[in-house]
Amino acid sequence: EKGTFRDLAENLKQPQALWYVGMLDGMTALLRGDFAAGTLHAQQFAALGRRVNDANAIHSHLAHSALITYELGDIRGAIPFAQDMASRFPSVFIWRAAVAWMLALSGDSVSSSNEVRSLVDELPSIPVRMDWSGAIAILGEAASLNRDEHTARALYQALAPLQNSYVILGICTLFWGSAARVLGLLSSCMGDEDQAMRHLEAGIELDERVGAGPWVAHGQLALARLLQSRGSE
Repeated sequence: EKGTFRDLAENLKQPQALWYVGMLDGMTALLRGDFAAGTLHAQQFAALGRRVNDANAIHSHLAHSALITYELGDIRGAIPFAQDMASRFPSVFIWRAAVAWMLALSGDSVSSSNEVRSLVDELPSIPVRMDWSGAIAILGEAASLNRDEHTARALYQALAPLQNSYVILGICTLFWGSAARVLGLLSSCMGDEDQAMRHLEAGIELDERVGAGPWVAHGQLALARLLQSRGSE
């Protein structure tokens, strides 16, 4: 399907379609764990998107850059950019979720928890659209890092119907691995270790099916930590 889209975009020579081809190439590279290629694709599609003044290219470029920064070990530099996007586009719920996640990763659990709780309170009024599942998954990661059992339960209930699915941010902007992996993190936070193991094992299997190496590794690390904590009891 991606090849068909590429052929159509190249035949039509529409810049809006052509930058999206580059974004899909970047998404695939990041799914496979090729961060060097992902970085190059992000630079290229962002440049093309700026030429046609397409705001979606800005969102996509910053999302790719944030994930690359995270995978390479330090998310702190991306926080100001995510905060700026959340301020400029308050209706794009996922940027607010991303800020909460980044704050949790950086060790600011207080600020992160406050943001997660605020967003969870807003869940009933937030429309279910293309960024909804991604935002719930990212909030779930933040709640797990913060060890916030109350919000973990609310987010688990919201995400559970997608347990056999993958989390996709935007219109194929980013692949975020299996929903089962996030459900495993939330289950662990809730104190249900048996359920956490089932979800994490299922998530690893799902991510292995599509060759999503980084997400397999994230799932394996979470499972190893869970097993280690059970062994130390």
